[in-house]
Amino acid sequence: MKHFWLWLVVPVVAQAQFVAVEQGDKDKGFQRTEIHVDTMDRTVVPLTVESTTRKLSDTKSQTESVTQTRLADGSYFTSQRERVVTEKVSPTETRTVTQIQETDRQGQSRTAREVTETVTRTGAGEQRSRAEYARNSSGELVLNRRVAETVTKNPDGSSTAQRVEQELDVNGKMVPKREVQEQAVFRGPNERVISSNIRTYDHLTGSLNETGREVTTVRTSGGTTQSERIIQERIGPTWAVKGKVETKETKSPTGSIERETIQYGRPLFTGERYSSEEPLQPRQKIVERAVTGPDGKTRVQRDVYRRDVNNEWKPQSFSTDFDASGSRDYGR
Repeated sequence: MKHFWLWLVVPVVAQAQFVAVEQGDKDKGFQRTEIHVDTMDRTVVPLTVESTTRKLSDTKSQTESVTQTRLADGSYFTSQRERVVTEKVSPTETRTVTQIQETDRQGQSRTAREVTETVTRTGAGEQRSRAEYARNSSGELVLNRRVAETVTKNPDGSSTAQRVEQELDVNGKMVPKREVQEQAVFRGPNERVISSNIRTYDHLTGSLNETGREVTTVRTSGGTTQSERIIQERIGPTWAVKGKVETKETKSPTGSIERETIQYGRPLFTGERYSSEEPLQPRQKIVERAVTGPDGKTRVQRDVYRRDVNNEWKPQSFSTDFDASGSRDYGR
């Protein structure tokens, strides 16, 4: 089963535990996800999502997800519908169109967002494009972001990728936002290194300037995958390490998954930015677990910790640490 982990912002003041309970499998046509908020005396389900997949033709399939949101009186209303249509338009090209329709409490519905993604296989790799449409201040659905990426795969297993991102500016024109160049190479059968150079658009000069560098090392051993990402930022003519992210994911023979992510940063008070010789300090730890029970339901739990003044990990309320923009796919 693929684990689709859905994060939700829930306004909870008291200590509570966030758990996503999943049942079914999207790949088999149906999945239901319930967001549970467990407190000391009760469990509240503020949101549910049901997804149904069906085949429209030999080359086209559709997945429709319906989100039900809980009201103060305990009833639910359909707050969002998401329709994803994937079509193989040619032997080398696949197109996916996502439409998100939102409904208010008065029952008024409208398309809030639309995304069109195209993947074209070439002899040397892939070409990917993504166009995002959103409502503007006048309520019109307009193109507000575009991404184009070219991936080249080499015979030795290495690959290079170039991604260009554009966004709509205040004048209604598409302008460059960011350009990322990546190179992925293998160091042995169980280690991969991805190097990224990031250029961002400078509105004053009208050009793209290199502003960031990242190096990610991924190692696998049995059911354990470990990664380390080093983040650098340009400070004048030199480069300085801004932060680091370490992740360890373990898959058990029973199918459960546990992932621990630790984010590091510079000390808060070091005078000049990133000039301190002090080592990076751990700032935040995120522990995610997915366990499938005998009833076939998968419980997904996410705990966030931050370092206190005594350098000890203290749990944080998830209400300030979760992204409600969608789901993340684990366990592929």
